[in-house]
Amino acid sequence: LWTMALFLAASTTAFALYLSPIPLMLRIQKDGTTGSFSVLPFAAMTLNSFVWMIYGILTRQSFAIINAVGTIFGLGYLVIYCKHAANLRNTLAVLIGMCLATTFVFINYVLRASSFERSSSMSTSVEAVTGATNGALANRVGTVGVIVSVYYFAAPFATVREVVRTKNAVSLPFPIILGNMINGGLW
Repeated sequence: LWTMALFLAASTTAFALYLSPIPLMLRIQKDGTTGSFSVLPFAAMTLNSFVWMIYGILTRQSFAIINAVGTIFGLGYLVIYCKHAANLRNTLAVLIGMCLATTFVFINYVLRASSFERSSSMSTSVEAVTGATNGALANRVGTVGVIVSVYYFAAPFATVREVVRTKNAVSLPFPIILGNMINGGLW
């Protein structure tokens, strides 16, 4: 009972966390610019949700659904951010770099390394494609997820240098920081 209650609380706060950037997005749309807000928290949210969605699918856990929602919301936030980016070229460079790095890690760490952990029977589509069992692949995706989560929790602080320089914390996305703290504690 306690485990189920904790799971429900963590899932509920995850959903609230995925909604937390809405006020920032509305402000960005109203102002017509991203100002001093960094794209990193939104990119990290999308990547984190995506990796945990994949993990949930591989392990057949229901939190894959909430992370699918987070991925969709994150992609929406990125579209809004890019539409109003103060420097679209730099924003796209960051996003493309993250996509390339993630693809590299998935190909070289998750898929290629998992192919060395072949099982004797190729009974699932995952095994047929990668040569790895769902469990072996899920373990590697989970490891990537933990690393991405650390990045996700740190990403809202991307503007700390600006905060120190200007002595103004307006660029810190406090709803995301608070949501990360509560949700991370529950998971």
